[in-house]
Amino acid sequence: MAIAIIKHNYPFRFVEHEGIRGIHSYLNHTAKSISRNYTAKADVLKLFEKEMVKLKGELESIAKKKILNFCHVPPPHSGSILAERVIHQLKDWGIDRKIFSLTLDNVKYNDGLVDVSKRHLSLSNSLVCDGQFFHIRCGAHVLNLIVQEGLKVIDEAIYNIRENVKYVRGSEGRKIKFAECIAQLPSSCSKKVRQDIVTR
Repeated sequence: MAIAIIKHNYPFRFVEHEGIRGIHSYLNHTAKSISRNYTAKADVLKLFEKEMVKLKGELESIAKKKILNFCHVPPPHSGSILAERVIHQLKDWGIDRKIFSLTLDNVKYNDGLVDVSKRHLSLSNSLVCDGQFFHIRCGAHVLNLIVQEGLKVIDEAIYNIRENVKYVRGSEGRKIKFAECIAQLPSSCSKKVRQDIVTR
């Protein structure tokens, strides 16, 4: 049941559903009912701890890319709060002395996260090159910001095109008239454009 809960992201109360208990009773009338808090939750945590120990062993022997953990952090998202969560996760996995760098996007509070984390980890002298390369900004996020800035240049043109398309598609008569205009252009795609306008 614990494996099913993990695999399918079921809530713990799943084990208390009448239909599930009915199946267990049908398969074995002496089976005891499972509770969500004392049995299902405990079994899931036991599996997590077992897999955690197993993965720790793999990390020590093999270089792999793994998602170790994630957690919900309710607002406000200050750098110190996030740093506390990150450091806790690193210590939980026993890798707080093995961190080379953190890759983050360019949100302002991440600068605070980096500063607090760097100061904490520096106390144990575990940062490579004294932490010179500790903060690596996310290249994908930087590229996205560049693209967004570039799109602002043509933002007005894109808006006008979208509004014109909405206007043409606003009535059947406009679609037909537009298709007739397209047909007069010496364009190899005029036939396809005319068909798309009429059918949409």
